[in-house]
Amino acid sequence: MKIREFEILNHQGEIQGILIAIDKNNFEIRLDKQNTDQLDIAFLQWKTRGLIIVPPKLSKSWVEERVIPPSRQGIEEVLKDFGIEEYNLLDMLLATNGRCQLDRSYVREIFPEESVENHANR
Repeated sequence: MKIREFEILNHQGEIQGILIAIDKNNFEIRLDKQNTDQLDIAFLQWKTRGLIIVPPKLSKSWVEERVIPPSRQGIEEVLKDFGIEEYNLLDMLLATNGRCQLDRSYVREIFPEESVENHANR
């Protein structure tokens, strides 16, 4: 059961896909069927391989690359600063809006009235 959905946006605010949080540590990415311009490299590679629904393992890997790892020195202080009681990928993603140094993508939460079903026919 999914618990949250996010648009994955590029630096120009264009939707690259939808990130679905299945639970706090597992994810699925659904790439935008129409947007082929301005895709970040990971999405371009996946789309070139014909992937529209990115497998959970690759989706989770994409999220892990965007957040501070649990092995980081001083992680307890980081969690405290973010107001997170126990490390999990979803809360770490939310704390940073999915921004990282690898690219200029970020995530924005989709609320129920904007759910992924409304994005399905892109």
